[in-house]
Amino acid sequence: MPDPTPAPERWLALIEGFYGTPYRHEERLALLRWMRSVGLTDYAYGPKDDAFHRESWRTPYPEEQLAALAETVAVADEAGVRLTLSVSPGLDWRGEEDHPALVAKLRQLYDLGVRQLGVYWDDVPPGGADLGRSHGLGVAAAAAGLPDDVRWMTCGTDYAFDRVTAYLRAFADALPPGTPIAWTGPDITSPVVTAELAARLAADLGRPLLLCDNWPVNDLGMSGQLHLGPAPYREPALRDAVAGIGFNAMALPRASRVALELGARHWLRPEEDREEAWRSVVSSYPGLLPLATACRSWVDEPGPAPALVELLVAGLAGDDALLEFLAAGCRDGLDPAWQEELEPWLASWEAEARVLAWCVRACRGEEPGEGVDIGTDWLALHRRQAQVFGTRLAVYGLSHRLGPELGERLLPHPAAVVRGENLTDLAVRRGLEQLHALGG
Repeated sequence: MPDPTPAPERWLALIEGFYGTPYRHEERLALLRWMRSVGLTDYAYGPKDDAFHRESWRTPYPEEQLAALAETVAVADEAGVRLTLSVSPGLDWRGEEDHPALVAKLRQLYDLGVRQLGVYWDDVPPGGADLGRSHGLGVAAAAAGLPDDVRWMTCGTDYAFDRVTAYLRAFADALPPGTPIAWTGPDITSPVVTAELAARLAADLGRPLLLCDNWPVNDLGMSGQLHLGPAPYREPALRDAVAGIGFNAMALPRASRVALELGARHWLRPEEDREEAWRSVVSSYPGLLPLATACRSWVDEPGPAPALVELLVAGLAGDDALLEFLAAGCRDGLDPAWQEELEPWLASWEAEARVLAWCVRACRGEEPGEGVDIGTDWLALHRRQAQVFGTRLAVYGLSHRLGPELGERLLPHPAAVVRGENLTDLAVRRGLEQLHALGG
């Protein structure tokens, strides 16, 4: 039966939910003070490697961390940002036995003054209706154990889906009225999310869905990627089919601002050309354009930037625009703090640029210069984790839930593994082909 409770006020959120070292306290406060300037309304705190959030969730936050969270709540209030604090108890959940511990931990957060609380069950072993009911009853127990001025959020173990599973049916039925369910789209990383699917799933569940977009996050198998390209396209009708959207940020608090601003801008102004928005936003960060141009790749477009491919083709034919772009470098005007954060990608940019320029000159019959051994240096580029000028290898969270006959298992989709050529690989291959053709 549909939930009669109205959907919560729409949110446009920054989600700190990645695997890896959480943001430092001052970095988080700086993001909170910046968010409203680009239209973001909510900050959802839930980094997987905060032990007191997940692995040791029953343990109360110690005084030092509790004081930091209290300051976070105060800064969020001052900035006009709604803060969500949460607990992720699914790794060792014991059902009803754990209800008092969950209430106690959330009470500790409530006493800080936060009025948006979450109970998250993502990334734990899957199950059927019994597990879904147990998880939903946990959220219900938390809501019953705290005052009724809390706005609740939750994410089930099944959070990437294109149909309602037995788990989700039991989970939704057990939740307190009005509780929205987090959803990443049909896949964990979803290149396409349709309004039709969102509306159908929300109606079937009788719950509002919160779209938690796994972009620009770059953890786990995609940790070598720096997502500085245009926001993924989301059709305008999707905005009315969900209760809001959150963007799962990268582990890089400064670089994430670019993608977060682009995501918020696209959500608020869907009619705006995304390429024009990208150039406008990137240009507002001094010195960032060369690196951002080299780091546009995402799961849906993993290759090098088309504009750079055009420059390469022209460069092999004698045009100097690509060589001039590479010679200008990737650091000029870039803030030192940004350089420190982005150093692995800046260093990769420079290493790739040396081989690229050598290859272009050699293919044009010019003196390519000293300092490059094409065999050794090109292969060395493949060993760098930080990837630029396109994706060589990454494993995204693109997955597909198999049907009941196969146990509703969530397995990686073949498209999750992105393997390809970057701009340097393309230059070497085309260059060698050209040289051998000339040599007969």
